[in-house]
Amino acid sequence: MKSLFAALALLLSLNSVLAQDAQGNDTPGDWVVTHYKPFGLWDSVCDQAKRDGSIMKRCYLRYVEVFSPAPKFAAQFLFITPEKEGLKVELGIEKGTLFKGKGLKVINDEKELWSFDPNMCLNFGECVFEGDEAEIFITAMAEPHEQSSKLISDFTDRHDVGRLLDWDLSQFSDAVSDFKIQSKQRKLIK
Repeated sequence: MKSLFAALALLLSLNSVLAQDAQGNDTPGDWVVTHYKPFGLWDSVCDQAKRDGSIMKRCYLRYVEVFSPAPKFAAQFLFITPEKEGLKVELGIEKGTLFKGKGLKVINDEKELWSFDPNMCLNFGECVFEGDEAEIFITAMAEPHEQSSKLISDFTDRHDVGRLLDWDLSQFSDAVSDFKIQSKQRKLIK
């Protein structure tokens, strides 16, 4: 039960972080959700807010996992957002995390499709993929599979505990498709 409360607290705090105006002011009450569809633990979300007399729209695909409850709270998340030149992927990682080599992998039917060493890009607790890097990562996660597809995150957390997160990608293809359709409808991507 404590894990559930911690997960809800994290989701609410992430929504607050994402619900900021252009000047960084925390304005979560301004954002109105216009689309929300869960795909397992993947959420396809669009919302909008009024800014300077016009409507600002945004969409994102997210996955959040609280893997350690309080008092040693820790979580990891992935957000995909539309950008002018394609999609952007942000992997949020707790500061103090150390990945084991190429500790981020997409495994599809026991075959490694993509791998990366997040230790190379950990800035302020996140790795960002844009352009071709983002497209390659997203394509690997959306690859059709017969038995299983998962995103593996192998690391030692900031509390010096070894972790192996195993995110199910079985609904990712549908989730990213919904996210792209909704983003196109709002003219956020071509």
